[in-house]
Amino acid sequence: MRLTYKAIDKLLPDCIAAVREWIRKELGIELSLQSVRVFVKKLGFRYRKTKPFPENELSENWLKAQEEFKTEKLFPLLGKAASGTADVLFLDSAHFVQGKFNQYLSSQEPCYKASCHGRYRINVVGGLDVAKRQVLSLINDTYVRAGTITNYMKWLRNYHYQNLDKKLYLILDNASYQKCDWVKEDAEIWNIELVYLPTYSPNLNLIERLWKWMKRELGKSYNQDKKSFRLNIEESLRKINSDESMDKFESMFSFKFQSYEKSRILTG
Repeated sequence: MRLTYKAIDKLLPDCIAAVREWIRKELGIELSLQSVRVFVKKLGFRYRKTKPFPENELSENWLKAQEEFKTEKLFPLLGKAASGTADVLFLDSAHFVQGKFNQYLSSQEPCYKASCHGRYRINVVGGLDVAKRQVLSLINDTYVRAGTITNYMKWLRNYHYQNLDKKLYLILDNASYQKCDWVKEDAEIWNIELVYLPTYSPNLNLIERLWKWMKRELGKSYNQDKKSFRLNIEESLRKINSDESMDKFESMFSFKFQSYEKSRILTG
């Protein structure tokens, strides 16, 4: 049996020692851990964290729903946005808690960084308009509820999308406070169509990438109090909307959506 990429990929080892043991049993070759580590790295393997997948939806129906949503709803809407016939926003809420962000660095020794022990929470309701290249956000330090979403829609119509004859589409997840009658009724009043993602589909909501980037940015600074924490969040939102971040914006919000390959879904 040859020691190939496919052989190790099929093994899905959780440590280098498991690869070395497999080589010893299958090929009868004794290698040091360092030799195996170098070889596996040359093959392109990385130590990856498994990502959650909805077991109760682990079926072709769920995978099919994502693909159908992309082809039948998402891409046509993005086409309308590009042509200017409709406005389209990816909507989501993020909840940032002071003192919970760590920066990743490459170093030979462990590194430590000052952090606070506060539990101050900042909520950001954000809408990503890829066609107009902007993130429109409202911030509070209380809660995100149905009333928060209705106020956000009203704010959008009053200050950013004032032409009520032009349809505004909001692509959002299935959070209960976003699917209640209050939100749906107000959306109809403001000529807003709510486009709900398939369940368990954060990979199809582009603004999720912004929250991930912001957490990395927040990890680079020390927030000694509530004021500095909020200012850092506001600065991250300003930065992504600035001309200086044009390349970052374009690469972060490209229309390359993750697709799940059944061969990569672990069961049992």
